[in-house]
Amino acid sequence: MVEAGSDEVSEEVILEGIRIAQEANNETMD
Repeated sequence: MVEAGSDEVSEEVILEGIRIAQEANNETMD
C-alpha cells in the first residue's frame, strides 16, 4: 500500500466499489 495516495483514494472507497460491482455482477448472472 502506498501512503502517498491515501488522500486520493481511500480503502473504504475501493471496498465499496468492489461490493457494488459484485452485487451488479450477481444480478447479471441471475
